Amino acid sequence: MTAFDLTEWRNRLRLSQASAATALGCSKTSIVCWEKGQPIPRYIALACAAIAYGLPPYR
Repeated sequence: MTAFDLTEWRNRLRLSQASAATALGCSKTSIVCWEKGQPIPRYIALACAAIAYGLPPYR
């Protein structure tokens, strides 16, 4: 997943950076850094896919 992909995912789901951070279980600062080009961890990319497909949270 690239910075562009993350931004597109967030915009497609109409999430603010803060809302995306809450949904992914990370900080807003992390979202900002990833959208600026810092490498995105694979587990974040997987979580984005799960959220996009409407999968329920793992418990």
